[in-house]
Amino acid sequence: MPPDIAKIKRICRQAIGRPVATEHNLWSQLTPFLLSKAELDHLIVDCSSQHCSGSIRLRDDAEVLYTSVHVPPEHSKVGPGDLTPDIEYKGNNRFVGVALLRYGKVIFTRGDLPEWFMDQHKH
Repeated sequence: MPPDIAKIKRICRQAIGRPVATEHNLWSQLTPFLLSKAELDHLIVDCSSQHCSGSIRLRDDAEVLYTSVHVPPEHSKVGPGDLTPDIEYKGNNRFVGVALLRYGKVIFTRGDLPEWFMDQHKH
């Protein structure tokens, strides 16, 4: 896996600022590194308030963690279906943080990931 780390980091860097609606295209790039081929079919995302977080298990005891900001359409000043309604909600429905952990240790991080979330995934 060490030679693959650079490829995984490159994919992770692409996440920051990317619309969540494009997550399948983004995360499908991780297919060669997945623990299980079905991993992307069963992503579990937890949302609390306007922040969502999830993880993708990779082989060799590695994991990608990610966070996004989500402002529900009813709170948008423009209306439903607009991914970036206005400057106040710029970043709405976009990835804001990503990390790569291996053997429970953080080997790459970018953006906004709560410490408590990363602690849940450390060994």
